[in-house]
Amino acid sequence: MPHPVGYFRPIVEFNLSFSRHPIFKDAHSDLNTIYADALPFHQELYVDPADESEVKPDRDLIPLLRQKIAEQLIKPYAIDTPTLAPITAVINQAALQVQCGLVRRRLTKDSLTRALEIALANHNDFIQIEIGLSHVYLDTSAGPLNYLDWTKITTTRTANLPPANPASAQEIALA
Repeated sequence: MPHPVGYFRPIVEFNLSFSRHPIFKDAHSDLNTIYADALPFHQELYVDPADESEVKPDRDLIPLLRQKIAEQLIKPYAIDTPTLAPITAVINQAALQVQCGLVRRRLTKDSLTRALEIALANHNDFIQIEIGLSHVYLDTSAGPLNYLDWTKITTTRTANLPPANPASAQEIALA
């Protein structure tokens, strides 16, 4: 059943953060310190941004959200990353999850809509979107990792990088 015009308008923030990395246990904390923030112009995730009653379909929602994360939340602060390409490569392969309260699901139109409904029912004005890190390799071969340089954060294993842990059963279920 369609929601009335402006139904989701009370949700004023889509907060983004990184989930734990399977090997580098503090990577998410460091990345969140630099990049975690509210998504600017979250109204663009709706079919009609002025209406805010229906989330875009998956084919539009997911690429738009990935683009906004890379361009608007990460690149402005990734001052040691010369281009957007390495950031986009990592974000485009990241598992995205939406969380409201204790409910966490793989991000889709339906799961985002449900999270918005739960937020409203619980009188919350925000939801949380997590960016998965289990698929990335962090290159520390040249010393401590510089989280401002995304050329050292990759989805491709090189000889000097430890293997990434396989995805957990929970991550597989959410993907």
